[in-house]
Amino acid sequence: MKFTKKTNSKDLKKISKALPITNSHLYQKEGTLIQKKFSHLNISSADWLKEIVEGENIVRVKWKDAQSTGGPGWEIAEDIKDATIADICIVHTVGYVLNYTDERIVVTDTIQSDGDSGGAVHLIPMEMVQEIQWLTPKEDTNVQSNNRDKLGTQNGGTS
Repeated sequence: MKFTKKTNSKDLKKISKALPITNSHLYQKEGTLIQKKFSHLNISSADWLKEIVEGENIVRVKWKDAQSTGGPGWEIAEDIKDATIADICIVHTVGYVLNYTDERIVVTDTIQSDGDSGGAVHLIPMEMVQEIQWLTPKEDTNVQSNNRDKLGTQNGGTS
């Protein structure tokens, strides 16, 4: 199945219906979206995370975030009323795809190279997803540590 750089919510439904994605994840190869059975049931968690990194399935997910107000104390009536008309927060999350089904996309922003740990895991219900953009690393954007100063000036930073 071919994919576009940006996938809107209608396309997501088509993709999720076309692919039975139980215990599997998606990756891209030469512009084609490929489904791969999860092998993490038969390997260690660390090896599974290393496999995720090697697959280079990186996405930007644009989604509507759920919100709540208040805390453990009472809220005044005016604050409660204001909360009912607050703007819906649109969020952008970038990360490695850990799982992708017709119900959810799960991403993490950080994975250690040895696979022993990672950063926060974001489980985003597909009903909240507006768009998924599959990001492909470019060969010419690999930056070695000795080029750090050059990277900082390219991005408008100072060294």
